[in-house]
Amino acid sequence: MPLANALLLGRLITRARLFVAAGEGHLLLMDGMGQALPVIGGFLSASDLDRSPAWQQATVVSGPMLEAGLPGGLGSLANPWALTSAGVREFRRWQRDRASRPAHRTRSGSSSSIGTPSASSTRGTIE
Repeated sequence: MPLANALLLGRLITRARLFVAAGEGHLLLMDGMGQALPVIGGFLSASDLDRSPAWQQATVVSGPMLEAGLPGGLGSLANPWALTSAGVREFRRWQRDRASRPAHRTRSGSSSSIGTPSASSTRGTIE
């Protein structure tokens, strides 16, 4: 995960701590020699979180630490993937709303869902 994302999560999740496994890559959970597995194992097996070495080694992310870790400061939080997800959700909502509306009648009396692709849409036509 990019450091900026980890800092955001560490700052915004209540009582969160952040452990940065410097030099580790995406496969850090599959590397038995890596520094992340002992920390995660210690965290998950701790009977008292506050006394856990994992908890004690991790950092509380402060506001200045977050701002320093974000390129361009806090103004750079416009996330294109979040906008994409919002667009997909809105499209699905539109599809669901369209599906719940009654079909329109054509002049010939047959029903048609205007703008909804038909089985013939693979040939490039729309009913």
